Amino acid sequence: MPIQQKILYISWSIPPTPGGSAYIVHQLAKQFEQDKIAVAGGSRKPFEGAKEYDSVNYHYFFTEFNLQGHGDRYFSVLRWFLFPLFFFNLFRIFKKDWICPHARRA
Repeated sequence: MPIQQKILYISWSIPPTPGGSAYIVHQLAKQFEQDKIAVAGGSRKPFEGAKEYDSVNYHYFFTEFNLQGHGDRYFSVLRWFLFPLFFFNLFRIFKKDWICPHARRA
């Protein structure tokens, strides 16, 4: 069984986040076939999950604490508590969504 080469692109800013970084990530991801790339990044919404936007699969992770859009810098310490959850979800995408070729054998 040949190993399929695929890309998991991780970025802090992904669409629909406004800004140049999210736009560049989206334009880069559009250059690949949909089954060859998955994009993962941060979100302010805790349960956003995965969505498809303009034929690109985006996986969102809750990464920001704030009070009605303010006070991000005061909650930056709490982001370290989200790291194990982020890492677990990233590994789940890695295993489930085709990136790990040995996960489907058995």
